[in-house]
Amino acid sequence: MTEYEQLAVQTFPSTSSTTTAAGYRIYTNVSCTLISIHRENGCTGTTAYLKTDVGNTAIDSVAFSGDTATFASPISLTAGTYYRVEVSSAGATYTYKGNTTTQTYPYNNDYINFTTGSAGGGNNTGAYNIDLITVEALDVAEPTSDVAAGTYNNNQVVTLSCATSGASIYYTTNGDVPTTASNLYTGPITISATSTLKAIGTKANYDDSTVLELAFVFECLDVTSDVSAGTFTRGQLVTLACLTTTAGIYYTTDGTTPSVSSTLYTVPFVFGTTGTLKAISIQSGYTDSAVLSEAIVITTYDVESNEVFTGFVKDDLTKYRLTYTIKLIR
Repeated sequence: MTEYEQLAVQTFPSTSSTTTAAGYRIYTNVSCTLISIHRENGCTGTTAYLKTDVGNTAIDSVAFSGDTATFASPISLTAGTYYRVEVSSAGATYTYKGNTTTQTYPYNNDYINFTTGSAGGGNNTGAYNIDLITVEALDVAEPTSDVAAGTYNNNQVVTLSCATSGASIYYTTNGDVPTTASNLYTGPITISATSTLKAIGTKANYDDSTVLELAFVFECLDVTSDVSAGTFTRGQLVTLACLTTTAGIYYTTDGTTPSVSSTLYTVPFVFGTTGTLKAISIQSGYTDSAVLSEAIVITTYDVESNEVFTGFVKDDLTKYRLTYTIKLIR
């Protein structure tokens, strides 16, 4: 938060004293908060007031402690608006002593501008009794996200918002601190890889917000199979699945560890011989899943190769049947 300490007046052309009920008229070109008012040069006023310029209506007041009146809560001042700053004693007329010239204390291009007299003029000369007003520039509220930082198994769609009306949001996903040269947020962002999202809010005449920082970690879920390890008397139709919807499933049937170079699963397949099924889910930007491993044993009947020819048998006048004696072995 940038602090502006604005000197109302420092030197004057005359020592004569003139009073007015108008008080100090201040103008700010930045949205900021009024923190305190300081009195000096023998000012005997007991209370400091902030008032509207039009209507001269009190916004807030606070008693002096020593020579400084600090408001219980900082008072928001709107950019491009005139206000009145006044000091009084109980039951007394507001008295202000000021300079004939407008006093401006710049901070870069942001400033509080002090004048004296009424809106139509009426400047006063003489000694002064308010010498320091402390304000702070308003901060843009830190952006918020509808998705929290954490570990996820599928892509996340993130919506950002900022409580400061009219603020713009800029963001990065590579861990860099965002600036107004970064990505301008215009709509939901898809986060599809392990990364850090950072975002700031900005607005003219406001200080930039603090940085929103969200660390996202993505991990593929494990592959599942509808056929578990076991012994079977025939080949098994295997269906694989993974709840990380964008991940590819890769598998082997010879016991080797699968990778992106292995067979990509697309449809159910027949596991027809004894072996070990292994499968993994892989997605760019995600941590690979653990490896699924299922040992599958297939037992079948084989035909013995030494069949015995027993001759032809005539079924009718034109057809013969070739017969064998076949022995099945387990």
